[in-house]
Amino acid sequence: MRKRAYDAIKKIYGRHVAEVDTDLGKYPVLCAIVDYAAQNAGLEWGNYATTNYKESYAAYDRERRKIGRDWDRVKQAIKQLYWVNGTDADILAAMPSAYSGRLAWINGKVEYCTGQYWPTEYRQAVAAVIEEAADIAERRRLHL
Repeated sequence: MRKRAYDAIKKIYGRHVAEVDTDLGKYPVLCAIVDYAAQNAGLEWGNYATTNYKESYAAYDRERRKIGRDWDRVKQAIKQLYWVNGTDADILAAMPSAYSGRLAWINGKVEYCTGQYWPTEYRQAVAAVIEEAADIAERRRLHL
């Protein structure tokens, strides 16, 4: 598990959830999708480069900052899931509908089907799934 993912989960759930071992603690699906979101975006400069360096750098930097805000959204979604006592089952239930079902849990691994440009959307997909899982858990808690 990446340190960034471990720290995000540990800060909210506590150390016992994100123990770095073979089973990834009590919530393997949550740990796996947060770890997926924690990977580096890998923006390619060539996708932003034009003859005008200032404009190119501004566009690249806008995307880079937005991806950073997407990570903040993932962390906020983890908090929401924690507050409503969400489970891995809620996350699995949210995957087919959240973010057009692009994020999936297949054979114990996170799989993602890219729409346009992976670096700009993978964290949005994780955040959407966790937010939907929190909504499912909240509805279950309120018996709706």
